[in-house]
Amino acid sequence: MADPRIEWYPDRNVPRQGTARVVNVPQSYTLAFGDGTTVAKDHDDIYDHTYAVAGPYHLTVTLTGTTDVVASLLLRVLDATEPNVTISAPPNTQTIRVAFNDPAMPVVGRYTVDWTTSDSEDVIAEPGAFVERVFAPGTYPIRVTDHWSWLSMVEQVTVAPVVDDPDFSLTQAPSDPGGMTALIEILGVPAAGAGDTLTVDWGDGQTETIVAGVGVMANHDYAWADTYMVTVSYTADASMSTTQFAAVPFAA
Repeated sequence: MADPRIEWYPDRNVPRQGTARVVNVPQSYTLAFGDGTTVAKDHDDIYDHTYAVAGPYHLTVTLTGTTDVVASLLLRVLDATEPNVTISAPPNTQTIRVAFNDPAMPVVGRYTVDWTTSDSEDVIAEPGAFVERVFAPGTYPIRVTDHWSWLSMVEQVTVAPVVDDPDFSLTQAPSDPGGMTALIEILGVPAAGAGDTLTVDWGDGQTETIVAGVGVMANHDYAWADTYMVTVSYTADASMSTTQFAAVPFAA
Protein backbone atom coordinates (compact mmCIF):
# COMPACT_ATOMS: atom_id res chain seq x y z
CA MET A 1 0.00 0.00 0.00
CA ALA A 2 1.27 3.47 -0.85
CA ASP A 3 2.46 5.74 1.97
CA PRO A 4 -0.08 8.15 3.50
CA ARG A 5 0.55 11.79 2.63
CA ILE A 6 -0.87 15.31 2.76
CA GLU A 7 -0.90 17.51 -0.32
CA TRP A 8 -1.51 21.28 -0.36
CA TYR A 9 -2.83 23.28 -3.33
CA PRO A 10 -2.74 27.07 -2.79
CA ASP A 11 -5.60 29.18 -4.15
CA ARG A 12 -4.39 31.09 -7.21
CA ASN A 13 -6.44 34.18 -6.36
CA VAL A 14 -6.78 34.39 -2.56
CA PRO A 15 -3.71 34.62 -0.26
CA ARG A 16 -3.47 32.22 2.72
CA GLN A 17 -6.17 29.99 1.26
CA GLY A 18 -5.92 26.57 -0.31
CA THR A 19 -7.02 22.96 -0.42
CA ALA A 20 -5.52 20.11 1.60
CA ARG A 21 -5.78 16.59 0.23
CA VAL A 22 -5.35 13.49 2.38
CA VAL A 23 -4.19 10.47 0.38
CA ASN A 24 -3.78 6.75 1.26
CA VAL A 25 -5.28 6.83 4.77
CA PRO A 26 -7.84 3.97 4.63
CA GLN A 27 -9.28 4.37 8.16
CA SER A 28 -10.62 7.03 10.51
CA TYR A 29 -8.25 9.92 11.14
CA THR A 30 -7.96 13.53 12.25
CA LEU A 31 -6.37 16.16 10.02
CA ALA A 32 -4.86 19.06 11.97
CA PHE A 33 -4.06 22.24 9.98
CA GLY A 34 -1.52 23.49 12.49
CA ASP A 35 -3.52 26.56 13.50
CA GLY A 36 -5.83 24.82 16.00
CA THR A 37 -8.32 23.73 13.33
CA THR A 38 -9.02 20.01 12.89
CA VAL A 39 -11.35 17.83 10.86
CA ALA A 40 -12.17 14.13 11.29
CA LYS A 41 -12.97 11.70 8.48
CA ASP A 42 -12.94 7.98 7.73
CA HIS A 43 -11.78 8.19 4.11
CA ASP A 44 -9.44 10.15 1.85
CA ASP A 45 -10.85 13.58 1.10
CA ILE A 46 -10.08 17.20 0.23
CA TYR A 47 -10.51 20.15 2.56
CA ASP A 48 -10.62 23.86 1.79
CA HIS A 49 -8.93 25.96 4.43
CA THR A 50 -8.04 29.60 5.05
CA TYR A 51 -5.29 30.64 7.45
CA ALA A 52 -5.88 33.82 9.43
CA VAL A 53 -2.24 34.92 9.28
CA ALA A 54 0.79 34.07 7.21
CA GLY A 55 3.45 31.88 8.76
CA PRO A 56 4.81 28.35 9.04
CA TYR A 57 2.33 25.56 9.81
CA HIS A 58 2.71 21.84 10.48
CA LEU A 59 -0.18 19.77 9.09
CA THR A 60 -0.60 16.28 10.50
CA VAL A 61 -2.83 13.24 10.08
CA THR A 62 -3.38 11.15 13.23
CA LEU A 63 -5.25 7.85 13.29
CA THR A 64 -8.39 7.88 15.42
CA GLY A 65 -7.80 6.55 18.94
CA THR A 66 -4.02 6.91 18.71
CA THR A 67 -1.40 9.59 18.84
CA ASP A 68 0.45 8.17 15.86
CA VAL A 69 1.13 10.71 13.14
CA VAL A 70 0.96 8.82 9.85
CA ALA A 71 1.39 11.81 7.52
CA SER A 72 2.70 15.35 7.92
CA LEU A 73 3.48 18.42 5.85
CA LEU A 74 5.51 21.49 6.73
CA LEU A 75 3.90 24.48 5.02
CA ARG A 76 4.82 28.15 4.79
CA VAL A 77 1.70 30.26 4.20
CA LEU A 78 2.36 33.62 2.53
CA ASP A 79 0.35 36.80 2.06
CA ALA A 80 0.68 36.23 -1.68
CA THR A 81 -0.61 34.12 -4.54
CA GLU A 82 2.75 33.76 -6.31
CA PRO A 83 6.28 32.98 -5.14
CA ASN A 84 8.51 36.03 -4.74
CA VAL A 85 10.75 35.44 -7.73
CA THR A 86 11.65 37.48 -10.80
CA ILE A 87 11.70 35.82 -14.22
CA SER A 88 13.47 37.87 -16.89
CA ALA A 89 15.54 37.76 -20.07
CA PRO A 90 18.66 39.92 -19.53
CA PRO A 91 19.33 41.92 -22.71
CA ASN A 92 21.91 40.75 -25.21
CA THR A 93 22.51 37.41 -23.47
CA GLN A 94 19.95 35.00 -24.99
CA THR A 95 19.33 33.66 -21.49
CA ILE A 96 16.34 33.43 -19.16
CA ARG A 97 17.05 34.19 -15.49
CA VAL A 98 15.03 33.22 -12.41
CA ALA A 99 16.01 35.29 -9.35
CA PHE A 100 14.87 34.33 -5.84
CA ASN A 101 13.96 37.49 -3.93
CA ASP A 102 11.97 36.47 -0.86
CA PRO A 103 13.62 38.07 2.21
CA ALA A 104 11.19 36.25 4.52
CA MET A 105 11.84 32.72 3.32
CA PRO A 106 14.01 30.34 5.35
CA VAL A 107 17.79 30.57 5.11
CA VAL A 108 17.46 28.52 1.93
CA GLY A 109 14.41 28.00 -0.25
CA ARG A 110 13.43 24.98 -2.32
CA TYR A 111 12.10 25.58 -5.81
CA THR A 112 11.42 23.77 -9.04
CA VAL A 113 12.00 25.70 -12.26
CA ASP A 114 10.26 24.20 -15.29
CA TRP A 115 12.27 25.61 -18.18
CA THR A 116 10.26 23.52 -20.66
CA THR A 117 7.70 20.73 -20.38
CA SER A 118 10.55 18.20 -20.40
CA ASP A 119 13.31 20.11 -18.60
CA SER A 120 12.95 20.83 -14.87
CA GLU A 121 15.56 21.98 -12.37
CA ASP A 122 15.36 21.63 -8.58
CA VAL A 123 17.00 24.58 -6.87
CA ILE A 124 18.17 25.20 -3.31
CA ALA A 125 18.59 28.98 -3.16
CA GLU A 126 19.32 31.77 -0.71
CA PRO A 127 17.57 35.14 -1.19
CA GLY A 128 19.35 37.01 -3.98
CA ALA A 129 20.51 33.86 -5.78
CA PHE A 130 19.52 33.13 -9.37
CA VAL A 131 19.70 30.43 -12.05
CA GLU A 132 19.93 30.88 -15.81
CA ARG A 133 19.51 28.89 -19.01
CA VAL A 134 20.47 29.71 -22.61
CA PHE A 135 17.59 29.74 -25.10
CA ALA A 136 17.21 30.28 -28.81
CA PRO A 137 15.30 33.47 -29.69
CA GLY A 138 11.57 33.05 -29.01
CA THR A 139 8.92 33.20 -26.29
CA TYR A 140 8.83 30.59 -23.54
CA PRO A 141 6.44 29.82 -20.64
CA ILE A 142 8.59 29.47 -17.50
CA ARG A 143 7.03 27.93 -14.37
CA VAL A 144 8.47 28.30 -10.86
CA THR A 145 7.13 26.40 -7.83
CA ASP A 146 8.07 27.23 -4.23
CA HIS A 147 8.24 24.00 -2.21
CA TRP A 148 7.83 25.76 1.14
CA SER A 149 4.52 27.42 0.26
CA TRP A 150 3.59 25.39 -2.86
CA LEU A 151 2.82 28.67 -4.61
CA SER A 152 3.66 28.66 -8.30
CA MET A 153 3.70 31.06 -11.21
CA VAL A 154 4.03 30.91 -14.98
CA GLU A 155 5.43 33.80 -16.99
CA GLN A 156 5.84 34.18 -20.73
CA VAL A 157 9.40 35.37 -21.38
CA THR A 158 10.68 36.60 -24.75
CA VAL A 159 14.33 36.02 -25.61
CA ALA A 160 15.72 38.42 -28.21
CA PRO A 161 18.62 37.55 -30.52
CA VAL A 162 22.06 38.63 -29.37
CA VAL A 163 23.29 41.56 -31.45
CA ASP A 164 27.10 41.70 -31.59
CA ASP A 165 27.50 43.99 -34.60
CA PRO A 166 28.51 47.63 -34.07
CA ASP A 167 25.76 50.24 -34.22
CA PHE A 168 26.20 53.78 -35.53
CA SER A 169 24.35 56.85 -36.75
CA LEU A 170 25.10 58.48 -40.12
CA THR A 171 24.21 62.13 -40.64
CA GLN A 172 25.37 65.30 -42.33
CA ALA A 173 28.25 67.00 -40.52
CA PRO A 174 26.99 70.31 -39.07
CA SER A 175 30.27 71.96 -40.08
CA ASP A 176 29.47 71.54 -43.82
CA PRO A 177 26.28 73.31 -44.89
CA GLY A 178 26.88 72.04 -48.42
CA GLY A 179 26.04 68.50 -47.35
CA MET A 180 29.16 66.82 -48.73
CA THR A 181 30.56 65.76 -45.34
CA ALA A 182 29.29 62.69 -43.49
CA LEU A 183 29.41 62.31 -39.71
CA ILE A 184 29.17 58.97 -37.96
CA GLU A 185 28.73 58.41 -34.21
CA ILE A 186 29.22 55.01 -32.63
CA LEU A 187 26.10 54.02 -30.66
CA GLY A 188 26.99 50.50 -29.58
CA VAL A 189 29.92 48.05 -29.66
CA PRO A 190 28.62 45.03 -27.70
CA ALA A 191 31.46 42.72 -28.74
CA ALA A 192 34.30 45.20 -28.16
CA GLY A 193 37.01 44.68 -25.57
CA ALA A 194 39.55 47.06 -24.13
CA GLY A 195 41.75 48.52 -26.85
CA ASP A 196 39.65 47.22 -29.76
CA THR A 197 39.19 49.32 -32.87
CA LEU A 198 36.66 49.71 -35.67
CA THR A 199 37.27 50.07 -39.39
CA VAL A 200 35.08 52.58 -41.23
CA ASP A 201 34.71 51.98 -44.97
CA TRP A 202 33.27 55.21 -46.36
CA GLY A 203 32.26 53.54 -49.64
CA ASP A 204 34.42 55.71 -51.91
CA GLY A 205 37.61 53.69 -51.56
CA GLN A 206 38.66 55.41 -48.34
CA THR A 207 38.86 53.65 -44.96
CA GLU A 208 39.60 54.86 -41.45
CA THR A 209 40.36 53.18 -38.13
CA ILE A 210 38.74 54.55 -34.96
CA VAL A 211 38.48 53.50 -31.32
CA ALA A 212 35.68 51.02 -30.61
CA GLY A 213 33.76 53.06 -28.06
CA VAL A 214 30.27 54.46 -27.62
CA GLY A 215 30.18 58.16 -28.53
CA VAL A 216 33.26 58.06 -30.78
CA MET A 217 32.76 60.23 -33.89
CA ALA A 218 34.41 60.51 -37.29
CA ASN A 219 33.67 62.59 -40.38
CA HIS A 220 34.53 62.27 -44.05
CA ASP A 221 34.46 64.65 -47.02
CA TYR A 222 33.06 63.26 -50.27
CA ALA A 223 34.37 64.62 -53.55
CA TRP A 224 31.35 63.70 -55.69
CA ALA A 225 27.59 63.55 -55.31
CA ASP A 226 26.49 59.93 -55.20
CA THR A 227 25.04 57.26 -52.90
CA TYR A 228 27.72 55.61 -50.81
CA MET A 229 27.62 52.38 -48.80
CA VAL A 230 29.18 53.13 -45.40
CA THR A 231 30.27 50.07 -43.39
CA VAL A 232 31.57 49.93 -39.82
CA SER A 233 33.20 46.64 -38.74
CA TYR A 234 35.39 45.33 -35.98
CA THR A 235 38.98 45.59 -37.19
CA ALA A 236 39.76 42.13 -35.77
CA ASP A 237 36.70 40.49 -37.36
CA ALA A 238 35.29 42.15 -40.47
CA SER A 239 32.39 39.69 -40.56
CA MET A 240 30.83 41.59 -37.63
CA SER A 241 29.71 44.73 -39.41
CA THR A 242 26.84 47.13 -39.99
CA THR A 243 26.08 49.02 -43.20
CA GLN A 244 24.14 52.21 -43.93
CA PHE A 245 23.75 54.28 -47.09
CA ALA A 246 24.64 57.96 -47.47
CA ALA A 247 22.97 59.95 -50.24
CA VAL A 248 25.46 62.76 -50.86
CA PRO A 249 24.85 65.65 -50.76
CA PHE A 250 22.70 65.16 -47.65
CA ALA A 251 19.24 66.65 -47.88
CA ALA A 252 18.93 69.99 -46.15
